[in-house]
Amino acid sequence: MILIVPFMLTSILVVVTMQACYLLACAVAAHLFRKRKPVKNRFLNIGVVIPAHNEEKHIARTIGTLLESDYPANRYELLVIADNCTDCTAEAARQAGAEVFERSDRTAPGKGFALDWFLKNCRKHYAATDAIVIINADVSVDRDFLSEISASLSNPDIHVVQAFAGPVKPKTGQWSAFMTATLNNFACMRSSGAFHLAGTALLNGNGMGVKTRVLDHYGWPCHSSDGIMEFNRVLLQHEIMVDYNPDAVVMDSAEPANPSATLTGRLSLKLLWSFMLTGHPRVLFALADLSLPSLPRLVMTFGAGTCCAVALGTPWLFMAGFYWIVLLFSLVTGHYTRLDSISG
Repeated sequence: MILIVPFMLTSILVVVTMQACYLLACAVAAHLFRKRKPVKNRFLNIGVVIPAHNEEKHIARTIGTLLESDYPANRYELLVIADNCTDCTAEAARQAGAEVFERSDRTAPGKGFALDWFLKNCRKHYAATDAIVIINADVSVDRDFLSEISASLSNPDIHVVQAFAGPVKPKTGQWSAFMTATLNNFACMRSSGAFHLAGTALLNGNGMGVKTRVLDHYGWPCHSSDGIMEFNRVLLQHEIMVDYNPDAVVMDSAEPANPSATLTGRLSLKLLWSFMLTGHPRVLFALADLSLPSLPRLVMTFGAGTCCAVALGTPWLFMAGFYWIVLLFSLVTGHYTRLDSISG
């Protein structure tokens, strides 16, 4: 029993240290990130797909921000999936100017099933599109969002792109604005750093653009609530790289939820198997990114690591300092890399 406690504390320190090392690598790589420039923006025909479940209060505002886009009106269409709604989401979306597809299947609820149903049953409604953009039903998009997505996908080498999906909308008040900027800057740093390290980004389910022919080929085979992570694995397995465009901005109402522990463990095993089959380092980077929590949870994780270091005694205290130095460096990096993105 006496030996078990130090072993457990040391094990926690090892895990936290691995996360800190990956975060440090991301922060350094973020300084080297450069957005891929298109040869020419061809203004693709885009279908904006919005899965919505009981979003009567928010869907009109989301559609409104899209209709204000600085993008040719005849080059995009708004397609709302009213999925198992018990409110007036469908009516509100139609009145706001979107085409609505109502789905009712209580045995298969969720975004993954809704997207799969739409892609299989509504092909004629998006047949003329070059790309599909998927966003959440409670978001605000920048005026240049569609233009930036189109610019990225106009590059013949880019088939999938992830926008900068801010975890929260800006709020009033100095402290709230500061916290919002901190979370957004950290998210941008992490995405740009991970992309530079691995050569591919991870889709997060919001603000992602996919060329229509890719979806025609692979469909949407991921039905769980965390199915987007499974779709990432499919793309990695078939060597389809995901570009990252920090200038395509979509702001969500809440921080994206972390994958469940069960899914994380299952995907980790699948990613390790994919690495054994392909030998591509980017699979390991995807695994590392999957294991890295959001900023608030990371602070708690580093706090737990610090407590373990203190409990183990003086020789381990330098690890606690390392965690917080890495976190501070990543936050500063996020601030400056985000400013570079906005200004450039």
